[in-house]
Amino acid sequence: MRIPIYQIDAFTDVKYKGNPAAVCPLEKWIENDLRIILYLKEKTFK
Repeated sequence: MRIPIYQIDAFTDVKYKGNPAAVCPLEKWIENDLRIILYLKEKTFK
């Protein structure tokens, strides 16, 4: 499954300022196993 990822700048109108946030538009909800993997990867890079 390929999931597109877009980075947006939250809480600002200025490009590359504010808080970066990842947005992944989905056509359908992802399976629980994949959500766990994505959650663990996100925690790894903090």
